[in-house]
Amino acid sequence: MKNAFRVALALLLLAAPAEAVDGVIEINEARVAAGGITPGDTPGYPVLLSQPGSYRLTGNLVASGATDALQISANDVELDLNGFAVSNGGGVSYGIVALPGTSNPAVRNGTVRDFLSVGVALQTAFAPVILDVVVVGNGDGLRCGDCVVRGVRALSNNLSGIACESDCEVRESAALGNASEGILLSAGGVVDGCVSTGNGLNGIRAIAGATVTGSTSSGNGLAGIDAGPGCLVRGNSVHGNGTGAGPFRSGIIAASGCAVLENSVRGNALQGLSAADATVGYTGNVFTDNNTGDAAQQVGGLATDLGQNICGNHACP
Repeated sequence: MKNAFRVALALLLLAAPAEAVDGVIEINEARVAAGGITPGDTPGYPVLLSQPGSYRLTGNLVASGATDALQISANDVELDLNGFAVSNGGGVSYGIVALPGTSNPAVRNGTVRDFLSVGVALQTAFAPVILDVVVVGNGDGLRCGDCVVRGVRALSNNLSGIACESDCEVRESAALGNASEGILLSAGGVVDGCVSTGNGLNGIRAIAGATVTGSTSSGNGLAGIDAGPGCLVRGNSVHGNGTGAGPFRSGIIAASGCAVLENSVRGNALQGLSAADATVGYTGNVFTDNNTGDAAQQVGGLATDLGQNICGNHACP
């Protein structure tokens, strides 16, 4: 009787989630192989996080044989990578995915690498948070919407580094050496205190209505900052961009209704500022050594000079 009880107890313990003393559910390769991390989680990949709560890696994960490595299907899931990496072991499209309709997922403190489509894919969730994560060698490094991104490093991804679909805050993050856009904001949002360097297309591209402040964009293939209609571009350092080919290689490109204020713009392949029309206003900027040198035109287009600008060795524009 006692032996039967012990066997039943052992089976129960194996089926239960592995919880640390602080109530956090721990995830490692052994637990992945066993399955049952949450209800509905089958052995192997993908790992399904189907209940709200906190989860923590206790080792590296190398995913194979599935479309995704980890799937978040519940609201209010916090996934702490705990300094470990989630990697593609072969043929896996997505690293960490929040399924449609979920809200408040958070991913923090680790590395996601080499996934074919997206490293961290939270664009179908509401109000995700991504903190202190490195995304490297993926298709897109990170995709999200209505999100907070802080302390992220997007390195050498095959498409964009950080791609935000609406009203995101991207702060204190870096996009380095990605093949397409460094940081992309599709609609609204804020980029603040970021670095975007050596990307194949634009360093920072804001489609419309965004704010780009206090950031450095350098050595990118096209523009340092490509700002769509109604953007605010203020207090940035934009230099050495336009290393690729084509006509869109200015330091800052500004569409209708943009305000371009107090930026330092130097050494870009074409003009320091290329403006769509007279609804673009600019003031307090320093444009030097753009468009082959200080003697060349530093500001192109019909932008409205609001004063206190420096344009090489001659008056603006």
